[in-house]
Amino acid sequence: MGYGSVGRKHAAAMARRFPSLQIVDTNESARRAAAADHPGARVAVNLEALDGVDLPWGSIVAVIATWGPTHAALFHALVDRGVRRILAEKPLAACVVAANAFVLTAAAVVAGTLMSTEPTPASMRALAS
Repeated sequence: MGYGSVGRKHAAAMARRFPSLQIVDTNESARRAAAADHPGARVAVNLEALDGVDLPWGSIVAVIATWGPTHAALFHALVDRGVRRILAEKPLAACVVAANAFVLTAAAVVAGTLMSTEPTPASMRALAS
C-alpha cells in the first residue's frame, strides 16, 4: 500500500518475490506510475476497490508504505480482511493510543513481526516464511 518513494522500493522487491502484485494508492499520478512500472499488477485507489476481487487475503504479504498517520487504520483494515503478514513502515501510528492498539493486534493475530528500515529481499523472505 502506497507508491511513493518508499512504496516503489517495496513494490519492486515484492514484484521480484511474488507472482501477483496489488498496488494501492489514493494518488492518481502514483497509480499511473505503478501501472507503468508494473504492467501485470492490479492497481487500485483503496482496499475497498479490491474487495470485489477474489483475492486470497489470508496468504497475502502486505506492505504499508503510505503517509504515516494512515498506517494504523490501514493495518487494521488489512487484519480485518484476514491478512496476517504485514510489513508496516514507520511510524506505526499518529499517536500512542493508536500505536498501542496496533502493537496489541499485531501480537495477537499477525504471523510475525519484522522491524526493518530497508525494503530488502531478505526482509521480504523473512516476512513470507
